[in-house]
Amino acid sequence: MVIVCVLILIVCLIGCYYCVFIYGRNREQETTENRRQKLKQYFDTKKEQKKRFLERLEDSKKKLRDAGLVLKDSAPSPESCAIFDAHQTELLVLDSHEGRVDKIALFDGISRFLAGNAKQLYDLSITEADSSIRLALLGREDKRTVERNSIGSIVSCSYDREGIRVIRSFSQYGDAAPVIHLVPPARSR
Repeated sequence: MVIVCVLILIVCLIGCYYCVFIYGRNREQETTENRRQKLKQYFDTKKEQKKRFLERLEDSKKKLRDAGLVLKDSAPSPESCAIFDAHQTELLVLDSHEGRVDKIALFDGISRFLAGNAKQLYDLSITEADSSIRLALLGREDKRTVERNSIGSIVSCSYDREGIRVIRSFSQYGDAAPVIHLVPPARSR
C-alpha cells in the first residue's frame, strides 16, 4: 500500500511539473508574442508620426516658397532655421533644443509684415529708458540692462512674464536695428 501511495505521489508530482512547465512555457510564448506585437505597434505609430511630421514640414516649406520666402536650415546653429525674404533679408530665426523651440528672434525685416502699431516696435528709440512707444505697446519692462564691451553696448528690455525681450546693439561701426526675442515665459500668469 505504501508503494502504491508513493507511486501515486510520484505520478502527481510529475503531472504537476509537466503542467507547470507547459503552462509556463505557453505563458512565456504568449508574453513574448504580446511584447512583439506591442513593439511593432509602437514603431508603426512612431513611423506614421514621423511621416505626418515630414509631410507637414514639406507643406510648410512649399507655403514659404509660394510666399516668396526662403527657409535655411542649420543657420546660425545646427538646431536652428532662418527665414529670409526674396532679397535675402533675414526675417526671423527659430532656435530649438531637443525638438522644442526655445527662442524666436524677429528681425526688423519682418516689420513690413506686421499689422497696426506692432511695426513701431522696430523704431530706433525703442530701447531708450523711457521710450513712449515701448511703454504704450508693451508697458514697463521687468528689467532693462545695458552691457558694455570694447566696441559698444547692448541694451536689452526684458518682459520675463510675457517671454519678450527687445534688444538693440550700439557699436562704433554702426548701430543695429532692434531685434525682438520671443522666449518661454519665466512664470505663467
